[in-house]
Order: sequence, then C-alpha cells, then structure tokens
Amino acid sequence: MLPVPVPRIAFAASLVVLGFSLATFGTVVGGLSTATAGEVTVTNDTVVFVDDSGDRTPIADATTTDQITVSDESGLVTVTTTQREPAALTDTQREAAARVAVSNATLTERLQASNGMTVDVAPLRADEPVDRQLRRPELATDASAGSTGPTFRPGTATSETVTLERAEPQFHENRALVVVEPVTAPNEYRVVVNLTAETVEQILSLEVVS
Repeated sequence: MLPVPVPRIAFAASLVVLGFSLATFGTVVGGLSTATAGEVTVTNDTVVFVDDSGDRTPIADATTTDQITVSDESGLVTVTTTQREPAALTDTQREAAARVAVSNATLTERLQASNGMTVDVAPLRADEPVDRQLRRPELATDASAGSTGPTFRPGTATSETVTLERAEPQFHENRALVVVEPVTAPNEYRVVVNLTAETVEQILSLEVVS
C-alpha cells in the first residue's frame, strides 16, 4: 500500500489510502517516540514509521491491528493502534456448532445409513444474506481465508484526528454454518446454528456431483 503524504493533519479526511506526513511525533503507543518528520504506512503486514532519511521503525503488527489513529495533541502528533478482536469463531464455538448440528433430530435421521461423516464449521457473514451463503459452491472455514494481508480504509476524521479502520467482512458473533458430508451418500448438508440458543435454524441439502 503506497503512502500518500499529507502536509497537515487537518487535511487527513481526504485520504483514500493509508499515509501521513508528520512534522513531529509525540509518545506513541507501541514504544515509538520521535521528533523526526516522516510518514506512517503499512508495509509487509507492519505499521511502520518512515522518516525523511528512509529509516523505518515498526510501530505495531498490522495483522493484529484493528484501528490506527493519528491525533494532533497540542502540536504533537500521536499515533495509536487498537488490537483486533478475537477470530470470527473460537475453537469452543466451532465445537459447539458441530455438536448442535450433528445432534439435530432431522439431520440424525438422514445420516443413519451413512458409515461416517466429515464436519466443517464456517463463520457466517453479517453483510450477506444467509441463503446466498448456504448455496455458495465453496465455503471458507476460516474468516481470513483468501486474504492477501490487512488493508485499511478511512474512518472518522476531524481537524485534529483521523482514524483508519481495518477493511474486512463482518461476521455474526452468535451464528455459524456447519457443513456435514456423509461418507457414503452423494449429499451435503449445510446447517445454520444459533450458538446462543444452541439450536438449528436452517438445514439445506445439496446433491454432490463428482
């Protein structure tokens, strides 16, 4: 991601990619303190300060950063980063989703003749209809699958502060999609599980064509 120089923090609202020109730095969360002019950018999955001589000082791991804020505090510019929330689904949630799905009476009846099954659990996106996700040919069981690295987009901005937020899909915190494939049957079952109520909301049966 290419840095875009910005002569004053007041102009930061016009940013479309991450990059700031900084005349001075105050104390920065993460251990950076400098009065050297330069830029803040994201390079190789790291939030970095680059001074006018090209020297680079890492500020934070961008892969674990959810938000970057640059503020003008009484003439000193301060950069802070906010850590990301946990993954879309924890291991405990995945185990619970799989348990609820395979113990559902309707699904259990359909799986009686099977000599085994494979079970995968995927996060459900909150910004896309569930029915569309159920019918998608390929499902990513990891929220970060297919990602090429963290990217950030402009968030809130004032004359003294600009915030950049991580640009990524939003996922349901209490729902999961469980994919059950019987070993000896040409079917695949996709099950929407409510993790809070530990109930099955929807089951879709797909015929697998090899």
